[in-house]
Amino acid sequence: MFVAEAAVSSIFDLVLEKLVATPLLQFARRHDVESTLNEWRTLLHVEAVLTDAEQKQVRDRSVMLWLDDLKSLAYDMEDVLDDFNTEADRQISIPGSSSKKISRELETVAKRRNDFNLREVPIVGMGGVGKTTLAQMIYNDKRLESHFDMRFWVCVSDRFDVVGITKAILKAVTRSSTDSRNLESLQNELKNELNGKRYFLVLDVEQ
Repeated sequence: MFVAEAAVSSIFDLVLEKLVATPLLQFARRHDVESTLNEWRTLLHVEAVLTDAEQKQVRDRSVMLWLDDLKSLAYDMEDVLDDFNTEADRQISIPGSSSKKISRELETVAKRRNDFNLREVPIVGMGGVGKTTLAQMIYNDKRLESHFDMRFWVCVSDRFDVVGITKAILKAVTRSSTDSRNLESLQNELKNELNGKRYFLVLDVEQ
């Protein structure tokens, strides 16, 4: 089971890295597929509950089947992204029917995560309703100290930037900054820092 879980996480990381590659983004803007790639970045929100899902799949077959569907979909996305990269290198364009099909499937599969009671706690609402105050009350609750090895409060931009978010989290963990823009390297360093630790992370989206 561990090998299967690692494969799901690995393919998610790979797809997300390709989604933010500069040549692909430039190609997407030229050929009007940027909105499709933005839709696919909802993978990041699915990834937020992936760890919990991987733990629950052992005793819940429906979760296991959901993860299988996610993995299959992620492989399809990777194939299309590779095709896009090939198009970008050759300066050609081919119909995007497969990408539209994947977008529809992604939306359907992503919604299914709500069926499994997976742990992810977003605090959403209009500005001024007290979201940050509530998060601070939870974050500063002394009872959390006995449950987690580390706590981090990270401010991120509302503009999607997976590299920037990863760097911000890594800076909070290591208390040092880096100039690297290599997503794989940043993620590996972050995983090494957090390996075996229980941590409580708040991502405060600045608007």
